[in-house]
Amino acid sequence: MDPYVMMTLLSTAISQTSSTGDSKNYEYNEVFQFFLINLNNSDPISHQSLIVEVWDKNTFTHDILVGKHVVQGLPNKPSVNQQLLLSGEGSGSVYDTIAFKPVTIY
Repeated sequence: MDPYVMMTLLSTAISQTSSTGDSKNYEYNEVFQFFLINLNNSDPISHQSLIVEVWDKNTFTHDILVGKHVVQGLPNKPSVNQQLLLSGEGSGSVYDTIAFKPVTIY
């Protein structure tokens, strides 16, 4: 299996293909950054969903979705560690840390 992780937030998808580990326990140890601009607070982060998908990369056929987890309503905290259980064809989980860092735009 040649797995990769895809994360989607507000129609922005980011994927990562480099991994280490054995055939069952892959590690990515990567940072995914999403930049959100909310000028009038009409759509707070707590109303957003983060979609986490694990895919199996195939060279000659379509990639296969191994599992998926949707985080409904992102926590309004500086950092959250959590285990996401995957649903779908494959089984397993993804451990992640979601962190928010405010950025001032001039």
